[in-house]
Amino acid sequence: MCYNIVMEREHNTRVVSIKNNKLAGVIIIVAGALLIGGAFFVHSTESSAKQRLTEKVSGSLETDGMYTNTDGELMYEPTYLYRINNKEYHCKENSSNSEPPKTTDVFYNQSDPDDCKTAADYNNSSMVYGILFGLGGVVVIAGLATVMMKPRSESSEEEEEY
Repeated sequence: MCYNIVMEREHNTRVVSIKNNKLAGVIIIVAGALLIGGAFFVHSTESSAKQRLTEKVSGSLETDGMYTNTDGELMYEPTYLYRINNKEYHCKENSSNSEPPKTTDVFYNQSDPDDCKTAADYNNSSMVYGILFGLGGVVVIAGLATVMMKPRSESSEEEEEY
């Protein structure tokens, strides 16, 4: 009788372990799906920006935005000056760089020249999309593997039977 109680407890533990694996796997899959969804959001946002910012002009350095980061490195967040129809506009680069800024191309919206992106910002969007999409795919695969994984106690008992 005591033996039956121990066996039943082991069985309940195994059932809970299987449910925990499946729950953890589903949570991991959802996280991966969110990363992939984020990748598509970034891609659609950047695609619409590239459709809006159809004009390109050479921008000259207005300010270098020089500062020192926490590691003591000299960094730059430049702002570029560009002219459209003899009117001056400013475009700030959204990324920091350790190299001193130079003249760069500025992409802008013809109907709203204040709407702009520097060449670095304009071209970096596909890298963010690729990283998010790739990472999301790996996370989804890990979640699927977790859902399909058998608990250790169950697989070790099967190996002993053979």
